[in-house]
Amino acid sequence: MARKDFTLEVNIPIQNILLDTENARIRAGSDQNNCISRILKKEKQMLVLMEDIAKNGLTTMPIIVMPTGDGKLVVKDGNRRITALKLLNSPEICPEPHLIPAIKNIVGKYKNNIVSAIDCYVSNNKDAIFQEIVARHSGARDGAGQYDWFAYMRTIYLLNNGHPTDYKRAGQYMCWAEKEGLDVEDDFPISTTARFFNKENLKLLGFEIENDTLVPILSKDKILKMASKINNDFSQKIVDVNNVFKPEDALVYLMKVRQHAGIGDHSDIDSKTKSSDDNYSTSTAAADNPTPNQPAQPGTEKVNKSSDDEDSNSQPKPTPRGGNTPRKNPHERNKILGRGKIGIPVPDDEVKVKTIITELRELDVKKTTLAVTALLRALLELSDREYRRLNNIKDKNGLAKNIAASADHMRNNNLIDASEYNIIIAYTRGEQGMLHIETLQKFLHRETHHPDYLTLNVFWENIGCFVRACWKQ
Repeated sequence: MARKDFTLEVNIPIQNILLDTENARIRAGSDQNNCISRILKKEKQMLVLMEDIAKNGLTTMPIIVMPTGDGKLVVKDGNRRITALKLLNSPEICPEPHLIPAIKNIVGKYKNNIVSAIDCYVSNNKDAIFQEIVARHSGARDGAGQYDWFAYMRTIYLLNNGHPTDYKRAGQYMCWAEKEGLDVEDDFPISTTARFFNKENLKLLGFEIENDTLVPILSKDKILKMASKINNDFSQKIVDVNNVFKPEDALVYLMKVRQHAGIGDHSDIDSKTKSSDDNYSTSTAAADNPTPNQPAQPGTEKVNKSSDDEDSNSQPKPTPRGGNTPRKNPHERNKILGRGKIGIPVPDDEVKVKTIITELRELDVKKTTLAVTALLRALLELSDREYRRLNNIKDKNGLAKNIAASADHMRNNNLIDASEYNIIIAYTRGEQGMLHIETLQKFLHRETHHPDYLTLNVFWENIGCFVRACWKQ
């Protein structure tokens, strides 16, 4: 990306600028009118933006456009602002009739200050435009500024522009649904649900993976009904990552989704998928009471990855074991760390960290949840601090930000795999519905926040890989 890739073109008529049907905020616009409707889903924000532009004019942030070849230009960054200007110049084109009076009221107040032509930066270089757009997006100002992209918006933008993303399969699935008419909110929790959209689950939802794309294998109507339920369940937090974390739980939920779509015949489910629950339920050994031949800590077991690529975020499959005693649910264990080896090679001179680990081994998480919460946070903070010290990573002024920066470094140096990285980022940068890193602090200092042992056990199962990686150097 270079400034030379862009030229400033002045006084471009608003009517000559088209909205981008695949913009991160629009995603699947069928036409210009539909693009405006999609942007107007955030009604309050858009009215704030329209009044701000009418009163104060555009900000100095350049609007980027690309020539279409027929004398028009399509806006690549600035779709909200262009939409606002189009509506201010012609309120009657608003596809939402109930908003027209409010828009006309704004126009009446500032009619001498509304522009019909603007200056834009123009480029034919797709790569330069892509890099410029990704580098932007910070600061909201209650609707008048440029809003940060949620993880889902960023994922769709990367997919639409042929770039890799950590949430590829989830993004492909939701993008397909949007293009078929389903409304998906900007903040759909893609980072915390990505692991759910693995190869096996996608097949139950009506898709095969061919040439790295999703190919429908059921009727569009049935697939859309399932997608609608999933979109609603995850967006409204009726279902979250806790409910579908284990393969057998995900399968139970998927059966409900299929029934919702009127799919009673499960002949499209192969025997391997149907037997996943049986494999799990006949395994043995409580997670906090391992035998010498069993892994001691959830998260240290060897994970059988899907035949799909790493970006598919496949769920870990439990390792079958002999015997007939039902295995105790790992989330139900009494102690966060258990009694076996935990794979955290802390040097002897790190007395405080070793003491924390010793106490976490001894405390009953069901009886001392606050104490365990405090020790977990301390372990995370001290481990991250040591990792950043050894690798010269600057303090980002916040535990979540620091852990995310360390995780970036770990992934780049192959200290954690893609699946582990995705989980860590979900807890630090994503819309984590289960337990965000910063929530640990709230558990300790706010009367309204109360931890429970199940949440803490699941948290450690997911984030323990980060602590182990901090000390394996």
